Amino acid sequence: MRKLNLLIAVVTMLMIALTGCENNSMEEIDRESYETIDVEIIELDYEEDEEVVEEEVEEVVEEEVEEEVYLCIFYRSLIAFYDFLKKPQSMYFDGWTGTQNVSWNLDTLRYARLVDFRGDGIPQLLILPPQTEPPIPFSPVAIIGYSGEIDVLYRGIMASEGGGSVRYDLAITNDGRELLVEVDEHGAGMGFHTAIRTYLVLEENEIDSALTNMKKSQYDLVDGNFINPTRVFYVNSNAATEADFNNAPSQYLGIMETISLWYLVNDDSWDIQSILRYIEERLLVVGFDLSNRETG
Repeated sequence: MRKLNLLIAVVTMLMIALTGCENNSMEEIDRESYETIDVEIIELDYEEDEEVVEEEVEEVVEEEVEEEVYLCIFYRSLIAFYDFLKKPQSMYFDGWTGTQNVSWNLDTLRYARLVDFRGDGIPQLLILPPQTEPPIPFSPVAIIGYSGEIDVLYRGIMASEGGGSVRYDLAITNDGRELLVEVDEHGAGMGFHTAIRTYLVLEENEIDSALTNMKKSQYDLVDGNFINPTRVFYVNSNAATEADFNNAPSQYLGIMETISLWYLVNDDSWDIQSILRYIEERLLVVGFDLSNRETG
């Protein structure tokens, strides 16, 4: 009986190690996010020889004690992003003049942020690598995920040239989910202006469009000036009123706040060490010290 109680205690400790995943800052994690631990169930027949029963229980206890305590995917994602941030990286991006290979390290990365694009509490990593060189420089944007290994879920660029521009915003919903918003504008200073906002969500491991808002403006040319704009609005390619156009992000997606990544690129107050410290502190709570971790 003493050894049976020890078995119960060991299994209880393993479950306590997992409960740390429920108290994360990225919202509550669903049950599918956990690594499972198989526990052998022993049916005790009290008519059996007591020594045989005790040997079976002792064998299972030893297996469970030697078993590595698995971390849920929340913490394993944090470790993977920690290593990713600390290692030099290189990635290809499609710019307006062709594909360019962008390289960076911890000192040259312009911005990084943990985000929750699925809304399930499992983080992704949003990064802004260094700006490329002329003829048409651009600022890369990438979303990094983790599914047992690092996944590049999305790559885009922010650039501006000849009356056209593309940039990204980060939208936050009323339930804490985040979306990437691609903002494509062209025609500025040419008598017309088109602005398209595409709201991108992460479903499974795929980035897909959840909503598209488009505004078209046409101007009269009077004495060399473009005036009297005529505007038409569309929501998911359907004609809409200005009010419906303005309300669509909150009505359909629950968006409450939008942050421009265009301006975060030049935010000198941002410190890469802050995200590393956050990850170190979260892992330290569950007994993992990353402060002296070798990342290779």
